[in-house]
This record gives sequence, structure tokens and C-alpha cells, in this order.
Amino acid sequence: MKILHSISLLISLTFTFSLSLTAQELYFPEVDSDDWETVSPLSLGWCQNQIDDLIDLNAESNTKALIILKSGKIALEQYFGDHDVTKNWYWASAGKSLTACVIGVALDEGVIDINNKTAEYLGDWTVCDDANSNITVLHQLTMTTGLDYNGNVDCTDAECLDCLNEVGSEWYYHNAPYTLLQDVVADAVDNNYISYTKLAIADKIGMNGLWVPLGDNSVYFSTARSMARFGLMMLANGDWNGEEVIKDKDYLNSMITPSQDINEAYGYLWWLNGQETFRLPSTTITFNGSLIPQAPDDTYMAIGKNGQYVIVIPSQETVIIRMGDSPDDSLVPLNFLKELMDSFNKLSCTTSVDDVHDRLDLISLVNTVSENKLMLRGLHKSTQYAIQNYSGVTVQTGKVIGDYIDVSKLKSDIYFITFYNRKARITRRFYKG
Repeated sequence: MKILHSISLLISLTFTFSLSLTAQELYFPEVDSDDWETVSPLSLGWCQNQIDDLIDLNAESNTKALIILKSGKIALEQYFGDHDVTKNWYWASAGKSLTACVIGVALDEGVIDINNKTAEYLGDWTVCDDANSNITVLHQLTMTTGLDYNGNVDCTDAECLDCLNEVGSEWYYHNAPYTLLQDVVADAVDNNYISYTKLAIADKIGMNGLWVPLGDNSVYFSTARSMARFGLMMLANGDWNGEEVIKDKDYLNSMITPSQDINEAYGYLWWLNGQETFRLPSTTITFNGSLIPQAPDDTYMAIGKNGQYVIVIPSQETVIIRMGDSPDDSLVPLNFLKELMDSFNKLSCTTSVDDVHDRLDLISLVNTVSENKLMLRGLHKSTQYAIQNYSGVTVQTGKVIGDYIDVSKLKSDIYFITFYNRKARITRRFYKG
């Protein structure tokens, strides 16, 4: 645990330094204006047909809004159906990441301490004495409260919150302890949470959102551009056009580095790419590999139900926003996120690779699977591959030695296959009947 923390701190310091060099070059729209500068996708070297493919993917996947920022400017903004730039949509659990930032501001102001016990703010908030005495705000931020998640995970009543595991010993995506963070903040700042979010974050960056109570949950609603403003603030290391919104950079970097060693892909209510293992909501299974292999390792994300995404890629000075209904039948559509990133990766028209056989974008799957063979075309025979199932678990790896891959050991399902070599990687989806 200490070793992991030290590594995370080193990464954080390096990351902070690199951001401080680039943030000055970022563009920020005015806080009190709807105007937002754009940059031509073609000037970025993007191909029109690949842009069309990205738009088509989202049109076919129940997307309502798609925005891509490059260095703060809008490179792509697309709305679908009757949705438009003025309409609000819910963030779902992507709002958790906003709460983490709100707590960061309260920490700056000295009115909250994340190492304090939650009971100092909420009193007797559970039915187990150990939890009342040992759970801290930090445990809520990192999903490690140890509270029982086998019942209604949204219920915030004390009788719904009983002990299951030792505090800090298990990671589980438990909504109720998160939701109660808003009550913790309200108590600490002596203000209601809606107003404090507006003062702490929204007014400083021009967001128009609002928290709305839905059952036991409190869900943030805003326009897609407001969500993009939030992503841009994070890309700028918690600043907005020279003003520090989140002043405590140690806290900010802790949000976007592994917070514990049980789920390495989770910080303080932010999802992290590029880790060796990860866990997903509603399970205690640990999966090997990066959360989104198609995205750069430094990517971090706010992710919500039905595919609400704030994707921040510091190394590319990029923010990607997706709002909409569910693109598939999964609660958190991770595989659509992989498809989205794969499509984004193919936007560039640049073809500087010397050997045409290393052009992974030339790969095509022929008739998908026939007689337990995944037929291939346009692939260099030394290319390696990895196949993941719908849950993101790697189920088969190898090196291409012919014009097909034997998939006889795979059961009938949807899969993603990633081809990679020393220069690039690309992912395709296939179905084995």
C-alpha cells in the first residue's frame, strides 16, 4: 500500500508539472458567455469519413450529445434527435466526480477534513458502532466504507447501513455512502449542497447545472457544454483561465491517482485508466489489464449510468463528452466506451508509418466467425492480439500466424479483439454464434 502510494505521488508530481506547462496554452470560454471558439477538425488532421463514422456510431447508440475539445476549443459538437445545445441531461454517477471536486474546494477553505470521521458531521448515521467510529470521509470518497452492499445500495437511512467488512478492507461501488457525502459537505460549510456547488465550482467556470433529488439519490443535470466546462477545468489542473478553482493540488492529484490497492482504477470518485487491474460496479471481481485499453494510460474519467462520460486525456489536451440513453443493455456500458475511443483514435488522416503491413487500420474481419475461425484480411502476420469478453476480461491472446484466428474455445457471445504491434493498436468487435 505504501509503495503504491509513493508511486502514485511520483506520478502525480510529474503530472502536475507537465500540466503547468500546457495549461497556459489552453483556451477557456468566458464564464458569462455562451460563445465558444472552435477549431476545424480538418486542421487537426482528422479525416471527414472517419468523423462521419464517429457520428454514425453515436447516432446508432442513443447518444444525445457528443463534444470533443482540443486544447479547450470545440473540435466537434453534435446533437442527436431533438436534443440541442440548450437542453439539460442527467450526469448520473458522473456527478460523483463533481462532488469530489466540491469537497476539494471545501478542503481549500478549511471547513472540512477528509480524514475526519463521518460521524463528526452526520452523527449516528449507521446501525453499527464500528462503522460510526471508524468510517472517515476519505473512506466514502474511495468506496471503502466496509458497509453492507447486499441490500438496497441507494438507501441512505441508518437502518440500511450495517457493517459487512472491516473499514478500508474492501472496495465496493456503494451509492448510499457517496450520496451522504453531500450531507457531510452541507454540514461542514453550513450551507445547502446545491448552493455550495454553485459557489464552489459552477459560478467560477460558467456551468449552469443543478442537483435534483431522485429517490434516495441526488443527480446533477446540465447542458453538454456545462459538462464540457467541467472537463476543461480538470484538464487545466483544477484552474479556469488563470484562476485556481481547486487550490489544493495534492488533493486534486489524489483524485486522479489510485486511492487504494483493491481497485487500482479508482481515485477519489474518478475512474482511472492505465492501471494493472480494475474492478467494476456491482461486483467484487478483480480484472487484469487497463480499464479502457483503447485510451491512453493517463486518461481519467467521470462515468455514469447509461453512458454519461467525461473523458479527460491530458497527453492529448483532449476532453470528450457523451450524454445520452444507454447504447446497449448494460448498466454501465464499458464496451461502448471502448468503441467510442477506438473510433476517436481513427480520426487522424496521418499515414506516416513506413511499412504498409504495420497499418493496423487496414485490418478487416471477414464474415466474422465461421467454423470457429475468425477470418482476417490485411493483417501483417507478426501482429499480436488479445480478445476480451463483454465484461472486459481477457480470454485469449496470441500472435497471428495465418489468415484466421482459432476461437473454438470461446463460447457464443460478443467479443472485442485488439491487434497491436510496436507502433499502434486497434480494436474490432465480433460476434461468435
